[in-house]
Amino acid sequence: MKKVIKNLLNVYSHRNSYKSQKDYWDSQSSEWRYITEPFRPSPEELKYYENFLDTVREKKRILLLGSTPELRDLLAHYYHVSKVYVCDFSWEMLEEMTKELKSADPDKEIWVKTDWMDTALPQHFFDVIIGDLVFMQFPPDQIREFLKKISVLLSERGIFIVRSRCRKEFRKSAKELIQDAMNEYKDGDLNKTATSLLWELYDVCTKDDDTVIDSERAMESIREYVKTAGSEHPLLSLTLKKIQRTAKDTFRWHWTFPFEKDLSSLLSESFLIQDVQTIMGNHTSRYPIFFLEKRSGS
Repeated sequence: MKKVIKNLLNVYSHRNSYKSQKDYWDSQSSEWRYITEPFRPSPEELKYYENFLDTVREKKRILLLGSTPELRDLLAHYYHVSKVYVCDFSWEMLEEMTKELKSADPDKEIWVKTDWMDTALPQHFFDVIIGDLVFMQFPPDQIREFLKKISVLLSERGIFIVRSRCRKEFRKSAKELIQDAMNEYKDGDLNKTATSLLWELYDVCTKDDDTVIDSERAMESIREYVKTAGSEHPLLSLTLKKIQRTAKDTFRWHWTFPFEKDLSSLLSESFLIQDVQTIMGNHTSRYPIFFLEKRSGS
């Protein structure tokens, strides 16, 4: 009986998580233009993606996880040799991201509206699968299952190209990170700087043995800094608002990010790591782009 109840709870949790994710992305569909790096790939990172793709001999069928417009524009370079499949479970995201395209042609794309874990996707079908920050969509205990699914979708010696956010081993205190952000901000891009500070605070404000983000602690760190400084600042006010908003989206802003060595170890179970190009982030993070080859027989 206990096992039956546990299984039922797991199914309910998965459905709840699926609905939460879809609701989030549906609501975010019109906000992409306001989203800054590192949430979206930079020109330098897109060049790494392109360099990796150019080295792949067999790429008749490419699957894009999500509807990231920058990656769809990049994949437009390969229309003459590839069929490009765009997989997203949010039709709103697909339609809104299409408005942001610069060179991609949606008529030359094959849209697949489904969950990435959907078993209806054809096995051993894709030569290349590509995605940006896709691990953010899964709790840590589901990433291994997700990677196995990706491996099954790939043809023999198929390629998986993916960017991930990873935490650095060395981390400053929240107070130090706030002070650094204040010192470095010089009337630049306020939204981008606030986003960067939010991610940094989430790297160091954790609980449950460093596995869960502690948003309350992050907000309190800002409030304490303002109290000590005796005055507020637009950067801190905006960062606090962002933390308050993201704290509501528990499916995405709950788990901490992995360390690169731990993620590499997990990736190695299903893939051979052929290359890694690492983008340095802020004080607490890195953004490696992995070039992975499916292990034989997996």
